[in-house]
Amino acid sequence: MGMKIRSYRAEDAAALAAGGRALGRRETAVSLHRELTNHPKMGGRVWVGVVNGQPIGYASVIPLPGLPHLLELDGFVIPSQQRRGHGSALLAAVMADLAGSGKTVTYAVGSHDEPAALFLRAHQFTIEHEEWQMVWQPQAGQEGKTAVFPPPLTIRTLPQPQAIAQFIALYDRSFDPHPWYQPYTPDEVAAFLVSPADLHFLYANEMPIGFAWLRLAGETAEIEPVGVVPEWQGRGNGRFLLQHALAYLVRHGCREVHLGVWQSNQAAVQLYQRLGFRHTTSRYFYGRLA
Repeated sequence: MGMKIRSYRAEDAAALAAGGRALGRRETAVSLHRELTNHPKMGGRVWVGVVNGQPIGYASVIPLPGLPHLLELDGFVIPSQQRRGHGSALLAAVMADLAGSGKTVTYAVGSHDEPAALFLRAHQFTIEHEEWQMVWQPQAGQEGKTAVFPPPLTIRTLPQPQAIAQFIALYDRSFDPHPWYQPYTPDEVAAFLVSPADLHFLYANEMPIGFAWLRLAGETAEIEPVGVVPEWQGRGNGRFLLQHALAYLVRHGCREVHLGVWQSNQAAVQLYQRLGFRHTTSRYFYGRLA
């Protein structure tokens, strides 16, 4: 018997969670049960493939915050049903339902040679951009150090409402209209901001000119995003801001700092490399216009 495909709105997808348990768990990703349970929170859509009354796989798209024209693709077919064209059929259903929407469906892979990349290229997806993952580790003697700022630069933190508003304003000024610009809404910042003390703002006298969002978890941390407004770029302000962020994280027990950057953003890549960040892995983003 062939596979039947049905599309579900996010708010209806959780009703399938119990049936999705039949898929169990897979080694490297979530089960269909978990996928369907999470989708209502993300505002996505799910296409479920069913054979003999049992769900055997899914495809899904999730809107990317701040980028309404992009939809993040995910999918899975259980091993016993792979290599039978079910993945291709699910993707075809997704693209057919989205046809004419003007949306771009996107998916990230770690290598151009992995099965997902080969699958995407076989279905007319093309490479959009490469994102580098970079890592920094403190050298001996860096513990306890603080960054030294030349006048008139200072670092400040703000109460949450003011921090959210200032972050959004500085982010927009720093990155619009670059291709890596992904605007935030106040609700998105509030949802992900653990503490307003995680947002560090660079000031020149009384003028806010830059920001760094620090996400510390035990001995590892992420700096994402970090930026300086255009009129204050090219003066070493980004370097001062990052030196402060790294020193602050080390003083708070961090032993490894991560960040992501578009490979084509060479000014940022060179700054990170000068500060001791090294390129560890890449993510390659494939896309296809629906």
